[in-house]
Formats: sequence, structure tokens, C-alpha cells
Amino acid sequence: MGTTELQIKQNALILLGQVPIQTLADETDQNAIVQARYPVVKKSFLTETLWNFTLKTVQLSQSTGAPDGRFLYEYALPSDCVSDGVVALYPSDSQNVDHTLDYVVQDGFVRTDLTEVWVDYQYDVDESDFPDYVTDVICHILAADTALALTDNAKMSTMFATRTDEKLLKAVRRNAKQSPANNRINRFPLLDAHHGARS
Repeated sequence: MGTTELQIKQNALILLGQVPIQTLADETDQNAIVQARYPVVKKSFLTETLWNFTLKTVQLSQSTGAPDGRFLYEYALPSDCVSDGVVALYPSDSQNVDHTLDYVVQDGFVRTDLTEVWVDYQYDVDESDFPDYVTDVICHILAADTALALTDNAKMSTMFATRTDEKLLKAVRRNAKQSPANNRINRFPLLDAHHGARS
């Protein structure tokens, strides 16, 4: 725990045999490349699987905007949501959900006839809250993603892609062995997340 964005970028560069940057504002070609690619790499990684450390539960606030006509209400997704949908949706802060809920997630809003909406979702976790095994994986992912641009070495790029796939698989397995970080995930039956993720 306690990793920073700078440390992740430094370690990715070191893995590639590059001179590590000293600050996020370094005016070097290496920094320009990792700065451009890191936000894409991070979001892709966080949504790669249902990481336990990315789960959060909140009650959504009803929007003043008008839905598209099919539903009565719409609720804005949290600003720190990193995916286009939700993991699960509930009609209240109750432990009993005994029916299928009708809703869609579109354009950053949950649209439904429910007057109260709670969701489990994946959020944009700060690097300081990454588990140690995740830090290692994302350093390798960033290295693999930028290897060709930084080294002009296709063989090295392929090697890092293979190594990264192996590390990612191990991380997914480790994640699966752990209990969800958010107890609400255990208390509620998970509803069909795909129903809410697509229109």
C-alpha cells in the first residue's frame, strides 16, 4: 500500500531499461509517452475484472433531468465510476430483493421507475490504495503498453506482453480468493449487471 502514480511510472520505465522520471512534470520523451498512456492503462486495468478493492456502494441522487420516456426517473452515476455500468442495483437499503428490476444505464445515468436506487459499482481507486500485488501488475502493464514506443524493440514488447498476461492471471486468481471489500456485496443477491450495462 502507499504507492504513487509517479512510482508506478518510474518502475515501468526501469523495467524497460529506461531512465526513470523524477517528477510527473519531467519534460522528457519518456514522460510524455507514459503520461499519455497511463490514464488509458489504468482505466482498462481497473475494469479488466471485478476487483474487490474497486467496489463501492452508494445511494444515487435523483436527477432533475427528464428521462427518455420509457422510465419515470434518472439517477446520475457517481463521478468516480470507471465503467459504463453498475455491478448491481437495489431498490432500497434492504436485504430483501425478490423481484427483477427494470432499468438501463445510458450516458452516465441509471434510468428506472424506482424512487430509490442503490448501486454497487467500480470506482477510480487512488494509487495509494492499490494492493501490493496490483501495483506490480500495473507497472508491468504500463511497461508492456509503452515498450515498443520507448525501446523500438518488438521482441521486448512481445516478451513484456507475455509476462504481463501471466501476472494479470495470477492477480485475478488472487482477487477471486479474497472476500469483497464491500460487505454490501455479500448481503445482497447480485442482480443481472449486464441488464443495466446495456441499453
